[in-house]
Amino acid sequence: MSKLIPTLQEEVENLQSLNLSILRCRLERGNILHRIKENRAYIGYDGYCETWEQFLDAIGLERETTRAEIKIYQEFSLFILGNPEYVNKCRFERLYKLLPLVDKPVSNEKKLDLLDMSIRSNRTDFENNLRELKGKKATDTCTSCDKNYIVLIKCKECGFIYKKEDLS
Repeated sequence: MSKLIPTLQEEVENLQSLNLSILRCRLERGNILHRIKENRAYIGYDGYCETWEQFLDAIGLERETTRAEIKIYQEFSLFILGNPEYVNKCRFERLYKLLPLVDKPVSNEKKLDLLDMSIRSNRTDFENNLRELKGKKATDTCTSCDKNYIVLIKCKECGFIYKKEDLS
């Protein structure tokens, strides 16, 4: 029987059936979770859920992952789903790294610039651009790397890591 509005159980089944390696499915998952949370539809799920955290535990989802998926859906889905290039080239991991840059309200133009950067940059350039946008120094422009550094030592047996200067 087809209904216009799916039940909570149907939504949970939809969540579990999505292929999370596909960005479009990750965005759909963010959409479903957003609707459930906004409507507080989770109350009473499985006979005991009264809070969002209880609901997430009941369906086996991590709180931070769902927070990120909802935020990515809210901030970027309109732009991504409206542009086939973004759908094909954007990666969830990069969108996740862009989230701190859209915590404060930013213009749609800025969001589009961030999406463009995420699909056009190689990994090193992307990481350096993020550092600069967060007010940090990019690794490719640092001039003190050969003067101001630390040496870390890792034990091959146990994996313990410590600074070389801690030996003295």
